[in-house]
Amino acid sequence: MSNHFADYHRTVVGFHGTTHARALKLVSGEAFKPSKNTDDWLGNGTYFWEYAPKQAWDWARKRYAKTTKIAVVGAMIRLGNCFDLLDPENMQSLTS
Repeated sequence: MSNHFADYHRTVVGFHGTTHARALKLVSGEAFKPSKNTDDWLGNGTYFWEYAPKQAWDWARKRYAKTTKIAVVGAMIRLGNCFDLLDPENMQSLTS
């Protein structure tokens, strides 16, 4: 499998669904803590929904709403070396 990584020189708006308490810490300047769950889609990291606050809210609702209040935080993310899952060539390499 040959992964095609490209240097994306752009900034995107990402939304992160989380607990209300954690969101307050993030907007106060505390750093994101990468998750290390066995069910993380693409491995350890901090996950964002690009330009999709409703997706982030829905994910947080499914993950946390039964136990605590939820929130969504937004972030400006400067992309660098990325594996673009919207590129058909890259998607092909995942299924080969």
